Order: sequence, then C-alpha cells, then structure tokens
Amino acid sequence: MLLCAPGVLAEESKSSNTTHQKGYRISEFDFGTPQTLKLEMSLAKKHVMAYEPILLTITFKNVSEHVLDVFMPIQIFGRCNVITPDGTKLLPELRYADGLAGGASGEHLQPGKSFRGEFNLLNYFDMGKQTGRYIINYRYELIEAVEYVEGNKSRPGTRRIGELTAKQEVMVETPKSDVDKRALALFRPAVTAQFSRQASERVVKSYERIIKEYTQSKYAEIASYYLAQLYDYASEYNLAIKQYEAFILKYPKSFYSQSAQQALKDVQERAIREEALIEETKESESQKTKEPTKQK
Repeated sequence: MLLCAPGVLAEESKSSNTTHQKGYRISEFDFGTPQTLKLEMSLAKKHVMAYEPILLTITFKNVSEHVLDVFMPIQIFGRCNVITPDGTKLLPELRYADGLAGGASGEHLQPGKSFRGEFNLLNYFDMGKQTGRYIINYRYELIEAVEYVEGNKSRPGTRRIGELTAKQEVMVETPKSDVDKRALALFRPAVTAQFSRQASERVVKSYERIIKEYTQSKYAEIASYYLAQLYDYASEYNLAIKQYEAFILKYPKSFYSQSAQQALKDVQERAIREEALIEETKESESQKTKEPTKQK
C-alpha cells in the first residue's frame, strides 16, 4: 500500500498478479496556508482626480515561525480585477504596465518578514473614463507542492488548497477647477484612443494642446508623460527622447519622474542599437557592391 501524508489520496488496485498504486504525496516545499501567509492591500490615496495615479501596494507577510517558499512574485495579471461605478468588471490589460514586482518565483520568506509590490493601477485599468466609486479585488491562490505517483513512476505537480483575498475602494472624482475640467475634456478621449491602440496625430495634437494651453492644470503634467510614452512605443526614438527630457526637466517631483528617467535611459539605448544596426547594414551593402564580378 502507498504511504502518503495525512489527507493525501492513495489507491491500490489488483489486476492478475500485479499491484497498481497511484496517488500523491505532499512535497517538502511550503508555499503558505491561510494561517501562515497573510495578504494586505492598501492605497496611497482613497480619493483621486480622474486619471491621477492610483498607487496600490500589495504585501505578503509570513506570520508563521518557519520559512515559507513563496511560489510566485506579486503581479496584477490573473489576480486583480476592478469593478467600475456602473458595475462593469474590468480585467487588467497590457497598457504601459510596470510588470512584475515583489520577489521572484521560489524566493524564501523568513518568519515575520514581508515583501511587497507597488503598482499604478492606471497602467492596467482605465479608471478615469467614469467618476465614482471603484472596487479593487485581489486574489492569491494558495497551493501545495505534491508528487503524483502511479506504479513506480512519479512526477511533480501542485494542487490548490485555498486562496487569500483583499479588497479596497477608491473614489475617482471630477476635478473642481474650470481649467482642469476643460483639460480633462481633451485628455479623456485622447488617452482612451491611445490605450485602445488607436493613437493618431489627433491624439498627439490633443496632448500638445493641453501642455501648451493648460500649463497650470495637472493634466498638462500627465499629458506630457503620456506623449513621451506614445512616441516611445511607436519607436519614434528622437521624439521620445526629446519629450522625456522635457518632462523630467519641467516636472522633477512628478509621480512619473522616476519612471520617465528609466524610460529615457532605455529608449536612448534602443536608439543607439538601432543606429548601429543601420550602419552595419549599410556597410554590408557597400561591401557587396565593391566585390568584383566573377568571370565565368
């Protein structure tokens, strides 16, 4: 008979003179349980102006007295959803997402220690199209590592043992000043088109108009950063570099300042690589034209 940990499935069947065993046994890895791993979620601000950054912090803490083997890094995709003021469920989409954060797969979490990830939810969800209360839900599936056994063969795997959940609410509000309201009227359709992959010269002109005509509005700052991203993702490297530099110079204390500095560095490196590739291609083509024609 197959020996398994408590609560683990084990079966034995006999056919002729052979004994067939199958089931699973629990691995030595411990990825946490509802009693040993705690999930916390917080917002930097509970009231924000439409399209103002919504900073969400997700924290996992080991409340046990032993080391946990954290299975996955903190992420938004597959775990987070947002309910809009009109009850629509939004799933995360790849906009200008900041990827994964908060540790690597298989990382050890010591007793009493935490790791966290910070995310601007506007990178994943259009939470500015409507004003009102948004509900943010996060779920983390708990698993345990097992070894599936059948006869004299085994293979590693996992099985679900529960989940951790967290919930937050944020109020997205209409700006109060007339300047911000007018700027928002231009910004909202532009950003919707940009993240619907319908960016055009019209979107560029809307951002440029906000930057020029509504300098004192908060949307001038956001439009300046979004315009740089638009150029960046369109591989308009010279325009992107110029716009990132202008943004960093004018808004050094912006929420987006650090992201802009990193993006500027990245786009400069891509521009250098592309220029080198072009020069290499030109040189190769030049060498081919210089080769003497072989006579038969």
